[in-house]
Amino acid sequence: MSVTAVGVVHVIDLGDGDNRLTDDVLDEFHRLLDELEHGVGARALVTRGSGKVWSNGLDIEFMARHPSEMWRYLADVERLLARVIVLGVPTIAAITGHAFGAGAMLALCHDMSVMRSDRGYWCLPEVELGMDLSPGEHTLVAERLLPQTRNSALLTGRRFTAAEALAAGIVDETADEDRVVDRALEIATERAPTAASALEGLKRGMYGAVADALLHDADEALAEHRRTTGQ
Repeated sequence: MSVTAVGVVHVIDLGDGDNRLTDDVLDEFHRLLDELEHGVGARALVTRGSGKVWSNGLDIEFMARHPSEMWRYLADVERLLARVIVLGVPTIAAITGHAFGAGAMLALCHDMSVMRSDRGYWCLPEVELGMDLSPGEHTLVAERLLPQTRNSALLTGRRFTAAEALAAGIVDETADEDRVVDRALEIATERAPTAASALEGLKRGMYGAVADALLHDADEALAEHRRTTGQ
């Protein structure tokens, strides 16, 4: 993961691998959100990838290797989702490749998304993995997806192409490979002058219940971490 500034826009590049939400990625993401919330430099955020994957979501291997850290790790993921969805600056997801699981949910937490038109899927594969979502994640998906889309995404694990995701209301635009990031930057730059106080208030009005549910999940996960580890 790397961070660059393009004018008034911070660009997070999740990388050219699986781009899972590792501890390092979460720490850097939270650090950058701290800067954005305190008005340090940038006035908008674009999140992109550099390879065939935008984000494959949870760091499953880490959780398998470090079961004692699972609840603490999941709390950090939920806290990231909660912060992004009500962040007081414009946020645009430049979905340059596959977005799966928690990666797909992170894309939903952005104000808008532009998805590469010729390659990549958006997918919530939990039903195929025998997993449920947390209450906060259910709240997020219910708020950000149309009912029929949510039914298909959650109960069948459907892999949406860019055209299908656009038709289903999952993403706002599609673009050719060489235009995805540029288009996201155009939108972010246009919206950067938005007053932070107004934007945050409007987002909290729309998605405050989602953020609260995700933060409640994070608190519950941290309590479980303390219970199981004694920390």
